[in-house]
Amino acid sequence: MKRRPEEPPARSPIDEQSDRLRRLARTRERPETRREVEEALRSKWEGVRANAAKVLGTWGGRSSVKALRTALDSSMDKPAGWALRSVLVRALCGCVDPVEDGSWMLDCYFDAASHSLRRASQWEFWPFVRAVPKPQLRARIEVELRSASTTRKEAAERARRWLARSG
Repeated sequence: MKRRPEEPPARSPIDEQSDRLRRLARTRERPETRREVEEALRSKWEGVRANAAKVLGTWGGRSSVKALRTALDSSMDKPAGWALRSVLVRALCGCVDPVEDGSWMLDCYFDAASHSLRRASQWEFWPFVRAVPKPQLRARIEVELRSASTTRKEAAERARRWLARSG
């Protein structure tokens, strides 16, 4: 049966859930909405997971960091997960404490350099490098420059060049 021209197109469940998540990002967090968003973060649909990550990044707080880190960890073995990982990283940057979380943030960047994922995946974690306090970054660069891993040394050199340009 043909749709009448004045009827709006049917909306998919993915569209409906994504719209709901975007609305939740503009509200205050409540226990029931947090459960809903964290459940959406485990959806089979990547777009829904990405919208859930954005909500948690907007809400912030340590419970958001925990949920986002769990999602990020589970995405690491998926070579095609780069798009979701970049959303998760940006969401995490909105709610982490760079001093408290700086060590694991830099672990993500340097571990990605030697991870089984394509080499460019370390760029997915570049926002973490930029968010960490510079003294902490300088100290970690010095450690990584002495690494036995060539890819970790190269990642440290890139971070050092960025630091030199950014002051």
